[in-house]
Amino acid sequence: MCRIFLLLKKIQAGLNIRWALINRHQSTLDNIPK
Repeated sequence: MCRIFLLLKKIQAGLNIRWALINRHQSTLDNIPK
């Protein structure tokens, strides 16, 4: 039970980092003048 919870927390952290990177990349793309 506890191990599964830790695993979920680790997955959640990984997803948060991935989303942060995607959002930052998207915002930098939006800042480029067309």
